[in-house]
Amino acid sequence: MEIKKASIEDFEQLMNLKLKLKESERKFLKESPELSKVSEHFEKYLKEYLSKENCAVFAAVQESKLVGMISAKTYYALPTHDYEKRGYLSNLFVEKEFRKKKLGSKLAKKAINWLKSQGAKTARGEIYCENTPSIEFCKSLGFKEYSLKIFKEL
Repeated sequence: MEIKKASIEDFEQLMNLKLKLKESERKFLKESPELSKVSEHFEKYLKEYLSKENCAVFAAVQESKLVGMISAKTYYALPTHDYEKRGYLSNLFVEKEFRKKKLGSKLAKKAINWLKSQGAKTARGEIYCENTPSIEFCKSLGFKEYSLKIFKEL
């Protein structure tokens, strides 16, 4: 199993993984639009991550098939934090048949190392509060809970 930095040539397979991830997240959302109605936004997002210098997508490859992915990007904090360079991780997904083989850890570590190489001082991400397995996974990588986003329908 190889972990590689993905390129635009991997777009179709990555998009397939992204849609599977979004489908799996639907159980955490009370109301979520049909994926067919929002997939163009995911396409735009993914192309941005594949083309911008401060972004990267890493993929797990098994016999030329992409079976997992993670996205990473760097950004600068607000002036109150001295414009510190930070990292953001998202879209960690591994196909069901390849789970429990440390692929998630390998993808996350590859993305974290890339963020370090880009000068990021910290790494962050977001997880649905009900997604206990993902929270525990991130804690196993050394992440700590530090804030909670709140939400209210109006």
